[in-house]
Amino acid sequence: GGRTTVFDDPEKPWCNGSKYLPACIESHYPDIVLIMLGTNDLKFYFPPGVEKTGEGLAELVRIVRECSLNEPMIMLVAPALISPDEENFAQFLGVEFDYEAGELSRRLAPVIEATADSLDCYYFNAAGFLKVGPDGLHLTAESHRELGLRVGQTIRAWG
Repeated sequence: GGRTTVFDDPEKPWCNGSKYLPACIESHYPDIVLIMLGTNDLKFYFPPGVEKTGEGLAELVRIVRECSLNEPMIMLVAPALISPDEENFAQFLGVEFDYEAGELSRRLAPVIEATADSLDCYYFNAAGFLKVGPDGLHLTAESHRELGLRVGQTIRAWG
């Protein structure tokens, strides 16, 4: 949680996904890698736009392929939409996200899908059904469950 694709967060420098990923891959040698990142790339102090998230995800796919002894299947997952409301925005999101983050999160799924297509990865659009809690950012318990069930069904369908 809290990871960016490739950015060093000044508040959480240990949350750069590209720095964490090589050790994770080399210590686990997974057959399947799911990457659901992009939301934290939308913090107002990172470069603006969603295209940078696609570039960041492309870098993560490169790292997975470079660090893997096997050739894992890779699925890029579009995360939940940021849905701030007036009452909770300042308390939960206003510190790191601005109001534009909600709109930017709606533009992530097509960028993630295009990135997956260009890199011969699987794509899963979780943004279409996931619900966030009152903070407008984090998944509800039910959404965690739903995500696990749907991703599991998709993986089983791969055969």
